Amino acid sequence: MRTFVAIYHGATARDAKLVSVSTDPDLAAAVAKRLLAVEEKQGEKTSPVSTPINHAIRQGRLRALRLIAMRSGVSH
Repeated sequence: MRTFVAIYHGATARDAKLVSVSTDPDLAAAVAKRLLAVEEKQGEKTSPVSTPINHAIRQGRLRALRLIAMRSGVSH
């Protein structure tokens, strides 16, 4: 199974166009590690409403990022 990292650019998510995509595991690990750092620094402050469902989604996302980082040899 591959992990893809993509860069989109546009005024809004709806208008964004794909600029680049990569399956490089080191790049995916670096992006995952950076996203983890940002998520853990912000905590759940960015979520407008903290609910059990939002919490579970966030925890699942963080776990997936950790697994991607570990799979590529980058530990968090």
